[in-house]
Amino acid sequence: MHHRLQKPRAVLVAALAAASVSPFFGSASVSNAATATDPVFVTLPQQKAFDFWRSMNVNTHFSFATADYDAQAARQVVNLGVAGVRDKLAVNAKGHPGSAAQVEAFQTLQSAGIKVHSTVGSLGDNRERVSAIVDAARELGGAKMFRSLGGVNEPNKNHELGWAEATVAHQRYIWEATADLRQAGVEIVGPSLYDQGDSPEVDFSALQALGISRYVTHGDFHRYPKGGPPTNGLQDRMDWTALAFDGKPTYATETGYNTGVHITDRGNPVSETVQATYTPRLFAEFFRAGVKSTFVYALLDDMSRSDEWQRYWGQIRADGTPKPSYQALSYLAHLVKGAAPNADTTLLNAAIELGDAPMRYLVLDHGGKHFILVWRNVTATDTSTAKFKISFPKAVTATVHRPTTQTSSTRASRRSHSVTVDQNLIVVQLP
Repeated sequence: MHHRLQKPRAVLVAALAAASVSPFFGSASVSNAATATDPVFVTLPQQKAFDFWRSMNVNTHFSFATADYDAQAARQVVNLGVAGVRDKLAVNAKGHPGSAAQVEAFQTLQSAGIKVHSTVGSLGDNRERVSAIVDAARELGGAKMFRSLGGVNEPNKNHELGWAEATVAHQRYIWEATADLRQAGVEIVGPSLYDQGDSPEVDFSALQALGISRYVTHGDFHRYPKGGPPTNGLQDRMDWTALAFDGKPTYATETGYNTGVHITDRGNPVSETVQATYTPRLFAEFFRAGVKSTFVYALLDDMSRSDEWQRYWGQIRADGTPKPSYQALSYLAHLVKGAAPNADTTLLNAAIELGDAPMRYLVLDHGGKHFILVWRNVTATDTSTAKFKISFPKAVTATVHRPTTQTSSTRASRRSHSVTVDQNLIVVQLP
């Protein structure tokens, strides 16, 4: 029998508050284009550009690749401009870092200000083995290199007998071994559950019942949108994760799109063009939903995988050339990065009109300038368009960026700017 998760009262209250006053939509500033007269200017709700950039990460697989792969991939991550990577720290039998190439790659990223989220060990590891892996992370610099340490990867995939109890025990070992690292700012992330099973809600419920939230600072989930818009199944995973981990903030350590379009019997593959449309929107949608760190899967296509379906998830082709998705993501990441995490907030007074479409927007404060991310929750093949209009009390100059095509255009100084939005995310930059 399936038992639905019981929502704590505090979570219900928070959810109702979020539903009535959204920090992302700025509903007080939105007017209906068909009935609007003079615009009503309000202070738009906004997020920090640094926080959005910090949510942009990628899976790398340094831990089981060749030295050449590691060197190439580290450079590609730096060029991509994202904030972090997810990889599994390789540790030898003596409890020390077990891959010189992986360590070199991590050090290359660290020197560029890019941090690592590492999965700790495997299901069934005992307390001593988990402690040895944590010690290896300390040996490499602890909080200087690692943003976070995470629980078991997809422990529920085969539903082995006792998997939930073993998962919670493993998470407790991580928690008990990391008091000093937590004090230094390292986040302890829960296990990431397999997304494609028959009963993911029940699996989250099993961890909730065993009290796993005591041993995490952040939850985690995987969600692959099955070739559709990034919102496909997202809210369910957010709800299940919030309940399993007692409302704590969450990571999404795997998501993305497979481009092996010749594989027709499974996997919901998409074209490289569709992947480039969805990837910028994916990061915007996950951030809008409240995900603190999202990790797209994966950096490189990996032809060494025996299962062909596993080979085509990369942002970069196996020959090292970037896919359009890599270029779109790089454009967006470099656009919003560079803001100080604690920069003074600059308020933005404006009025926004949304066309008749499932349109969304985020206002990002970049410490003196603003980026407004605008997109529509439609399929990548939707050829319709809608208007996004923003007005100000005085004339301003706006630059419109289109990450998917890596193009931009600057509008003359005026009080109102109207922009056509298709299936791709756009960014309106304001000085």
